[in-house]
Amino acid sequence: VALLKIESLPRHAITTESISKIVTEAISFFNINNFGFKDKLINSLFESFTVQSSSSSIIRDSTDHIDWYDNSKDRPYWETYRDFLKIDEKYSINGVNDIDVTTDDIMRNIENPNREGAWDSRGMIVGSVQSGKTSNFIGLMNKAIDAGYKGIILLSGLHKNLRQQTQKRCDKGFLGYDTSISKINARVRLPIFKKRINFKNKPPMSLTNSSINGDFKTSAREYTNVITDHPILLVIKKNKTVLQNVIKYFSTAPGLASGDIIVENNPFKLRKKHGGDPPFIKNYPLLVIDDEVDNGSVDTGEQFYDENGDPNPEYNPTTINRLIRQLLHIFEKKCYIGYTATPFANIFIHDKGYTNEHGLDLFPKNFIIDLPIPENHTGLEKIFPK
Repeated sequence: VALLKIESLPRHAITTESISKIVTEAISFFNINNFGFKDKLINSLFESFTVQSSSSSIIRDSTDHIDWYDNSKDRPYWETYRDFLKIDEKYSINGVNDIDVTTDDIMRNIENPNREGAWDSRGMIVGSVQSGKTSNFIGLMNKAIDAGYKGIILLSGLHKNLRQQTQKRCDKGFLGYDTSISKINARVRLPIFKKRINFKNKPPMSLTNSSINGDFKTSAREYTNVITDHPILLVIKKNKTVLQNVIKYFSTAPGLASGDIIVENNPFKLRKKHGGDPPFIKNYPLLVIDDEVDNGSVDTGEQFYDENGDPNPEYNPTTINRLIRQLLHIFEKKCYIGYTATPFANIFIHDKGYTNEHGLDLFPKNFIIDLPIPENHTGLEKIFPK
């Protein structure tokens, strides 16, 4: 009762005095005698509703960017996720508002999925260790689907257990159903997301699941018929075979790729049957989120540049970097966002890195956003203060 009353107050009206009054009324209403934890309860409630964060900052290059995002429009996926964070995950009001504000900032800096022609947006989000980066990018995924993005690929580390953990978080915060026991026509919906059944837009499908071996497999062909009708999600490892399978899958999906594609496996290349280079997929806005972007994604080879700073267009990058770039390269409309607590390797990627086969390197050319730090977060900056 007290929680519902406090949550209904304007943020500025949440004080120890107002909370004390509400708690006193609740104790009186339920006729509780000798309640010895009143002060502790008041302090606990005040802390949970008033966690403050530092301000965020942004560096951006908006040369080819068109402002577009309007957060006043209907956003059913975000609204459901916001309620999930507040009610089920017990996030503070300010904690949820921080996610709302920062994901709005990210949405403003990526491209409109309905923008005509080709576009390629690349950015990086920097947050402290264990400070809510996963909650943030799941919020971003919900807003991206509300806005009209059709595909989301989440690159989640190098190991099975981390990928599984991230998929479970996406099941709860994005898909709304348990992928480990669901099939395409019989999804076991999580009760916290039952109201999504009535959403007008078609629900997203996951081509991966939350079992330990639930990474993307070629057997996911059963999803081919829905790939252009429903938004889709893949939560995958940064693995050579998995990335190659994903590239092949999109490149040969009926109704998606333009023309027949030839796949050359050694080295892994894609060509149109009658000649031509990527992009093969024209009207499918893709969002790629790279979690721990400094791990595995950075090209560690030795690229050479001439006296004008131009790269060798025939250079062959290291495997994971090459395949991530190739995945992006086959789409005409794509956005790549990396999340990390240690951005230094990514900042020093050459801003002109490019090859004919793989396209641009993964330098965050459009924006870098520093996430706010919650007041109740204990990280290195508190353990080792200046």
